[in-house]
Amino acid sequence: MADERLSLYVEAPAARLAARLRAYLSARGWVLAGRGERPLDGFELTLRSASRAAVWVLPSPPEAVPDELGAVLSQELAARVTTVLEAGDVCAYEVHERGRLLEKLAARGAEVLEDGGGPFGARVAAGEPLPALLAGAGLAVPDEGAARDVALVFRPKEQLAGEVVEIDPLVTCPVCGAPTRLASGRFGPFYACVRFPECRGKRSAAEAKRLRGSKDPG
Repeated sequence: MADERLSLYVEAPAARLAARLRAYLSARGWVLAGRGERPLDGFELTLRSASRAAVWVLPSPPEAVPDELGAVLSQELAARVTTVLEAGDVCAYEVHERGRLLEKLAARGAEVLEDGGGPFGARVAAGEPLPALLAGAGLAVPDEGAARDVALVFRPKEQLAGEVVEIDPLVTCPVCGAPTRLASGRFGPFYACVRFPECRGKRSAAEAKRLRGSKDPG
């Protein structure tokens, strides 16, 4: 979803968090990219300081990180982690501490979609916007472009710097119409725009197969 935003508020020092992220993602087949490298099938985690003992983690694209990352970080760092998702008119959050789910809530405006405990369910049902309630609790992401942001770019371990890739002109980017190239991501193969990172358009393998078929002259 184009307007989806995911953020994790981790109550732990930045250095400990960065080290834990590297170790956890390495075990899942991801390594830090080289300085200045922008791998097509990689992703970025921006670490934005909230205080000396708390950090925001902002994934790009949002779907790059595993769903259980908040729970895992809370367990391995013995810390409290709040995950906030905003997707269109839906806002959701959940809080984990030492691996245990403490509270969760999902809402579309004043409609409560899921209530797993916590202080906000009744207030949302009474008409208070969940994003505003989270901001009042100190869970609003600071302004973009903070000077002390640290960007961690990850790529698959097997990807080689400077590898030659095949461009597929028949499978066009759904956003800008440019050709795409085959890439491998967390959910399997997909076709990504050759203009990445300027354009983040992509197609699934099934979409690519259908698009090739529609352009087959035979």
